[in-house]
Amino acid sequence: MSINFLVDPQRQVVRTSYIGLVGPVELTAYARSLVSQGLLRRAQLIDCRTATLALTAGDTRRLSDMMGELRAEHGTAPVAFVAGDAASYDVARWYLELGAGSNPAFEVFADIAAAETWIAISSA
Repeated sequence: MSINFLVDPQRQVVRTSYIGLVGPVELTAYARSLVSQGLLRRAQLIDCRTATLALTAGDTRRLSDMMGELRAEHGTAPVAFVAGDAASYDVARWYLELGAGSNPAFEVFADIAAAETWIAISSA
């Protein structure tokens, strides 16, 4: 899988790394893993600096719809997404414009330090 995550024991933040091409299959599996482990309500820092999101407009819409359903059932939490390239940044911004899977605490960053600061403040 091109998505790996662990829970930071000090901050209780899910730290996720995307690697290579990441598409809808990987993102769906990731979301389901978070749900099965009871982690969807925890703050997340998603580092996509070594990956590229490979999503069409339809994929992004379906992802937003799926996450909206999961968030309605399992709750919301701050999510900081750090894009590594322009294509991934654009996809993440469009996901944000679609409502970020019904999560009002989703933000897109180009800089990991800014994302770290935001997630620390947002999850305190």
